[in-house]
Amino acid sequence: GQPGMWWRAPQTISRVADALQDISFCILDDFLPVALAEGLAGGIMASRPQGLVGAEGRDGWTRGGTARAAEAITAGGDFEARNERLARALVSHTRGDILKYSDDEATMPGTRGLCSAVDELVLGLKGCPQVAARLENVDFANSAMCTIYPGGASRYIKHTDNSLMTDGRRLTTILYLNKGWEPGHGGQLRLFEPTMPSTTIKRDVEPVFNRLLLFWSTEEVPHEVLSSFRDRAAVSIWYICARECLHAEDSFKRLVTKCRCIGGQDRAARLCAAATSPAQAALLHALGAEVRGGGTNGAEALSSAEAQDRQEVLAAIEHDFGGCERHRRQRRRLDALFGWDERVARVEEEVQAAQVEQLKLFQQMGLPVPPGIRLGKPSMASSAPPLLTEEYVRRTQHRSESCKSVGVAESVAHAGGLAAVPAGAVPTVEIEQEGA
Repeated sequence: GQPGMWWRAPQTISRVADALQDISFCILDDFLPVALAEGLAGGIMASRPQGLVGAEGRDGWTRGGTARAAEAITAGGDFEARNERLARALVSHTRGDILKYSDDEATMPGTRGLCSAVDELVLGLKGCPQVAARLENVDFANSAMCTIYPGGASRYIKHTDNSLMTDGRRLTTILYLNKGWEPGHGGQLRLFEPTMPSTTIKRDVEPVFNRLLLFWSTEEVPHEVLSSFRDRAAVSIWYICARECLHAEDSFKRLVTKCRCIGGQDRAARLCAAATSPAQAALLHALGAEVRGGGTNGAEALSSAEAQDRQEVLAAIEHDFGGCERHRRQRRRLDALFGWDERVARVEEEVQAAQVEQLKLFQQMGLPVPPGIRLGKPSMASSAPPLLTEEYVRRTQHRSESCKSVGVAESVAHAGGLAAVPAGAVPTVEIEQEGA
């Protein structure tokens, strides 16, 4: 069929739903009209800054966590301070690419056409009984994330996009924009069988021009970007479950201030549909009525009390619920309404239990405890499995050889999503908890 048109038939979208239900991913080639895909690719490469992109970013482009980890290692301060900075860097987006977010044509030509096409596909999938339940309340998306993996073996370590099921991401979509791509260029997206401990490869997806890849954002699809030896361009859009976002503070803030409502739907109505109580629905209606992008539900549709409530909540969010008692009071109110702290406590308990089981595994195998493991109350920002460094790999391999268990170190390296760091490299371990 014609590029950009062939997949729009209802029976084709139903086959996409079949694939997501059966194998958790689907590949659609020739997804966009060629001119639109070429415009996106050209815009991304033309706007790319030349040379190194610093930690502060340049021309709207920023980089992942790899460089932040290096800076944490080489920065001044005592041992504990450096370790704390390194830990924060390593649990952020740790990858070798540079990225730029786009909401409109002015930021990146072709964004509007891409978002419109993928929105149409997702709305079609929402109507398919095979996946309708999983896509319930998936009515929002993040800004399009344009990425370039520079040649030179840049990569992204194995991770899942929403492993804790707290940030709302339900469906991951990636459009690849690389003409003339060959297997020797690397850069494949390697999909694994569920879950993070799995070492069974499901599929290596070549990042060829105008190919759209869809997969679930959960632990059903662990994945990594293999080393890329040529510049590799792509655009990612995550489709977001509003109901899941309501129950985590950071996800709620993103939902009501940054996420767009897909396919021209009524923003206030889709937020209200995610509510589980009349009180939630009333607040979400007020927040959804905000004028966004010059359209949708205007503030004039609200009563004066609703408009005032919306203004106060958004002001508190803007200040991250700090700065004054009024903002902190709004945080307490929203916590009582959506159960944020209760959800955090529940997730922390689950993470703590998982770490205890990991420690038992290491002890049973006679291996030392990996660096970074501390029993006690974890936090949502530090609830990653243990990090495996080169030194730790050497020690475990030595013990494995002495025990005549050659495969132990490799098995341990994949338990819980651990990864070994090559000799001479900056540690670039990512245990994805949200993100980004």
